[in-house]
Amino acid sequence: MTRVLFFSSVIDGGSPHSQRALAHHLIERGHDVEFLVDDQRNAPVSRLIGEQFADASVRFGRSNLLGAAASIPGGRPRSRAIDELSHWTSPHPHNALKKVIDDFAPDIVIGNSVDRHSWRCALKTCRARGVRTILYLREMQAIGHLKNSEDPADTLVANARTLVSAAAEQGHQCEFVPSVIDVSTTRTESSRSTALLINPVASHGVNLGIELARRCPGIPFTFQESWPLKGDERHALDHRLQSFDNIEFRPQQDPGPDLYSSARVLLVPHRLDNRPRVIVEAQDNGIPAITSAYSGLREAAGDEALVIHEDDVDAWTEALLQIWEDQDYYDELVTRAYRAASRPELDPDKVVDSFETIMEHAISRPALTR
Repeated sequence: MTRVLFFSSVIDGGSPHSQRALAHHLIERGHDVEFLVDDQRNAPVSRLIGEQFADASVRFGRSNLLGAAASIPGGRPRSRAIDELSHWTSPHPHNALKKVIDDFAPDIVIGNSVDRHSWRCALKTCRARGVRTILYLREMQAIGHLKNSEDPADTLVANARTLVSAAAEQGHQCEFVPSVIDVSTTRTESSRSTALLINPVASHGVNLGIELARRCPGIPFTFQESWPLKGDERHALDHRLQSFDNIEFRPQQDPGPDLYSSARVLLVPHRLDNRPRVIVEAQDNGIPAITSAYSGLREAAGDEALVIHEDDVDAWTEALLQIWEDQDYYDELVTRAYRAASRPELDPDKVVDSFETIMEHAISRPALTR
């Protein structure tokens, strides 16, 4: 049995759901798993103090006195259950790590979707205590951990081959293990009546989604909140959507059958290269996707999505209208979606087999101490 601690700066969105799905499988195999995360609860004073110390350490160097002071905010984590999994939470999880290591004694700490300052601090703590580390790269911005760093973790893993290649360009060996995606939680019988866009923020193509709704007034759109929108972000989006009768904004919800219950097509007009789980979830329901022309999106779709450059609004409009107007064409896309969802590499047992092997190898290696 291995004692595994997942460490993250986020609690909502595709990455946390993927790591919790992986954790459930590891527990079923006899491993002991806990989490230490920033659950985004309101802690304004602690967050402000922590940010000031982090900024000072960058500008002036990390003196012993500054380092000791910086470790105080968020050092006492709270315990809660999320998706029936044990979580320690803190607005500054790196400051709570020493206590969690003392209490839980993990064999390995796995960083997922973690900010650079938090991971640097966590890495220092793990190495001082001889705890092995894995950094699981799930988004292109995570490559920032590898720049100007000899050893960003004992072992690197990425959920997309594009990230493996990006790590290699930085001089780091990285293993490919796709995310665990439990499609049973989102399986449904869709009415196939709306165009679904998940995560209506700029990086995920909300501007294009709004323009498509303007150009296609006869098509209903659903904008599903994924990352919790802050007050000003939500207000700005509500203001933009108030003149559209064909756009429904749906507040954040846990993944389940309702997520895709009305979708005829999934719109993925991302303006960043990533491998989102939502494509596979939609395809498992026979819901085709239209995606931007990034390598990670092509990889996620198994070359079975419609791929259109994110700036070619005319092509997006034409594709969307054809999906609504040409049933034979749509039926072909549905067949392709089901085919993509059945790829062997997505089998959760095979994914967990690969990750378990990598994890055991990382634990058996001598710990890095730099």
